Amino acid sequence: MHAESVSRGYRFDAGRIAHADTTGRIDVPRGQIVFEWRHLKAKLAARAPDQCNRLHGTPDPEPHPLMRVVPGGVADWERP
Repeated sequence: MHAESVSRGYRFDAGRIAHADTTGRIDVPRGQIVFEWRHLKAKLAARAPDQCNRLHGTPDPEPHPLMRVVPGGVADWERP
């Protein structure tokens, strides 16, 4: 990413870029997964009803393999 940015004319200190451990997984509370799925379906119902209707009766999607679903509710930072 740094090399691509430099080739495009950007200048910054590459030493300030943290190198994260990408071997881990992200813990995501089950409540957040449910919240996000409901939120998406509500947006689809308003913006693309045909797409929303196609989801009726389908199982909930599986989270990305990078995520590890853990017990818990919706994140505190979500708007009620």
